[in-house]
Amino acid sequence: MSLFIERVKARAAQLGLSQDEVARRAGFRERTFNQYLTRGSEPKFAGLLCICDALVTHPNYLLGVTEDPAPPPRRGTVSRQ
Repeated sequence: MSLFIERVKARAAQLGLSQDEVARRAGFRERTFNQYLTRGSEPKFAGLLCICDALVTHPNYLLGVTEDPAPPPRRGTVSRQ
């Protein structure tokens, strides 16, 4: 099993989400999402970002760059004065 698959499943479990719920939140059909988790195919970058949003995490975590699943803090906002 790839690290990506392991981390998607682990993060979903941490959040108490089923695979079907993650798929729905990410905007995938369940079948398409399940193919990522069973066949080892990886989504395109835009799909990866949708999965990260659904799992409240960052691509670096799912891809094994970092061990911290928490998304990085936002860098700040631009305010109009």
